[in-house]
Amino acid sequence: MSPERTSASELAAKPKKKPPACDYCKARRVLCHPQPDGRSCPRCLEKGVNCTTTPVVRRKRRPQHVVDEEKDTEMDFLSNRDAHQMDLDPNPIPIRNQTPSRPGPATETAGSIHSDDTVSISSPQLLTSSSTSPSNTGSLVALPRVQTYSLHEGPPSANSAGPSPSVPRIQLPTHLVQNLFNAFMNTPFSYHPMIPYDRLRVKLAGCGWQPSLLSAEERVLVHCIQAITALTSIDPIIVGPEPLPPECHHIMTASNPVRTVKVDLRTVGRRREGIFQQLRMEALRQARAEGIAINVSPENASSCYLLAALENHFDDLNVYEAAFAWQVRAMADAWCRRPLSSHVHFGTPDLSVRWRSFMMSDAIISLFQDRPFSYTIHDERLLCGPDGLPLEKLSSLLRKGCDTGQFYTYFPSIVFQITRIARKTYENFSGAYPSRHPINYEALKRHWNQILLLQEVCESFRAHAIHLSIGLQSKRSNFGLSSCSSAVSLGWTNIVLCMFKFLKTRLEEAAMTNLYAKMDAMNDDSEDERDDSGATASSSSQPSDSRNTALESIFGEVKHTTCKAAVAFSKATEDVPLLTRLTHAKLVKGSLNKWVHFLMDATDSKWMPAAEGIEALERLRDDLKLIGFSWADYSDLVEGIDSHICHLMADSLPQATAASSNPSVAAMSAYDSLFTDLGSLSWNPTYGIDLHSMNPSHFQHPAGF
Repeated sequence: MSPERTSASELAAKPKKKPPACDYCKARRVLCHPQPDGRSCPRCLEKGVNCTTTPVVRRKRRPQHVVDEEKDTEMDFLSNRDAHQMDLDPNPIPIRNQTPSRPGPATETAGSIHSDDTVSISSPQLLTSSSTSPSNTGSLVALPRVQTYSLHEGPPSANSAGPSPSVPRIQLPTHLVQNLFNAFMNTPFSYHPMIPYDRLRVKLAGCGWQPSLLSAEERVLVHCIQAITALTSIDPIIVGPEPLPPECHHIMTASNPVRTVKVDLRTVGRRREGIFQQLRMEALRQARAEGIAINVSPENASSCYLLAALENHFDDLNVYEAAFAWQVRAMADAWCRRPLSSHVHFGTPDLSVRWRSFMMSDAIISLFQDRPFSYTIHDERLLCGPDGLPLEKLSSLLRKGCDTGQFYTYFPSIVFQITRIARKTYENFSGAYPSRHPINYEALKRHWNQILLLQEVCESFRAHAIHLSIGLQSKRSNFGLSSCSSAVSLGWTNIVLCMFKFLKTRLEEAAMTNLYAKMDAMNDDSEDERDDSGATASSSSQPSDSRNTALESIFGEVKHTTCKAAVAFSKATEDVPLLTRLTHAKLVKGSLNKWVHFLMDATDSKWMPAAEGIEALERLRDDLKLIGFSWADYSDLVEGIDSHICHLMADSLPQATAASSNPSVAAMSAYDSLFTDLGSLSWNPTYGIDLHSMNPSHFQHPAGF
């Protein structure tokens, strides 16, 4: 037998390599059993999810000494850059004079790689690896991995200087750059007063939509904008060549999409995740290379804000948000000391309203992430002007009614009050310092009364918005009314949820403290010592019991109001005018999932009627289906909501039948402290506040609050 025939037979007998794990199993770090011929794996088939596998483009393994030499070269470059930061030219690489070389043979399936190691993507077909299985072809596209050295010259030696880290490694087609940049106008970030969108668009169009021809600061901002708009683009390069649902083609301009679009779009978010993550990482790499966090300019501040919005979805410790606040503070302080008649970022009533709106959003996300607000009171006055009207004055004015002009006049003051209360909630109660000290119950009661007054003002404001929108034919007018009313509704409801979380945690800590104190008292050996310790424990427990009783009474009111806020929050999401407002990273990361968990616990614990809980959960379920258009969702929260709703509907049928046949059951209001789902009136007056009932699943959800 010839050697050639032997080698061929050995290759035929060699077992095939196991296919890679699918995205669903890989995200959960569980064992995957991929099936041949593009079939779904057993786990995805059981869960009812689309089984997709992201192709991994492997690169040639490099020797260890080459890796060490590259690390040393990069460290030398960064150290020299830090030592001579002020002497560097802002655009040290003459990109305008560079001409791309002829693509090599290695770029047939990965796009065109130029001599400056930039990936150029010319068509969506080039993004799909040749090794992609039939089950996931086109379902999740990915940019090819790029080396940091020229493919024709090999890796850099220890004596040669490596390429600058600021050189872009990803170059999108011109039409995609233009589409992504124009789509930025559909996002809420386009209203931010710091982002110089119009000026940057003129420069980008003037250089033929080539970001590499811009200055370093402008180039980083363009990369950040591309990463943001990649979350909403439906270009085939972003979401793949597979056809999209018909609703996706007009979803960006659809008014109130939660009410009009009833389609599950979570597969679209999973398809775009590969490109989005690479554009996001490229923006972060460019930002670090150019040092945008330490150089003050409008472009750098804008890049910091967009990166902070992206990183809030992945990392709670966000340095770019602090860098943005520092740069804005420096620019506003310089302008305020030498004020001009007009300024592009500060000083006008329109800019003041926009600053207040974005500050309120930042304050809410900071409250949810248990970290201090980036802006001080002085910063807020510097950027937004004088304080708004007090809550008492707003409540009095809204009771008298308002027209369209008064409606928009009251909006900045309401947003100011939401920001102020959110800041006080963290600094006085839920923050790191106050959480280590006893609660000031008088201050807590005053603060809670302020929140209740804020609730009254915001609900009245929303009622006026609904009244003013009746009969309006102008889409622009309806957009403004719904934007303002949904913003204030999302603001006060999230503050109430944070107060519920804070008081619930304090009650659980108090319950555990009392339990340990009783266990210590029972472990005394001597009878005399037991008597003495018992007397001491009894005398010392009296003020503790009184404090717990006061905290329980406040918690009962907060729980009652949070049930109202959950319904109001779900209705506010229906008022969101555009999809990009709903898919805002801070809304998704901050509160939406937490409201779902609260409603599940509230309906299980009978804190609210099952019918209202089901309606609110259905609204949030529709929100999650639409949010999946932008963000990849692997949590199965939608399926969990459907299962919970079926469970509630099955439980409510026999209870409703029994209640209708029992004339001794008294009817109660929808938000009484005890609800009709409880049946007979033989209840404990402290139901839902008793600490003994706070240990099971009613208060401890696996995902937490």
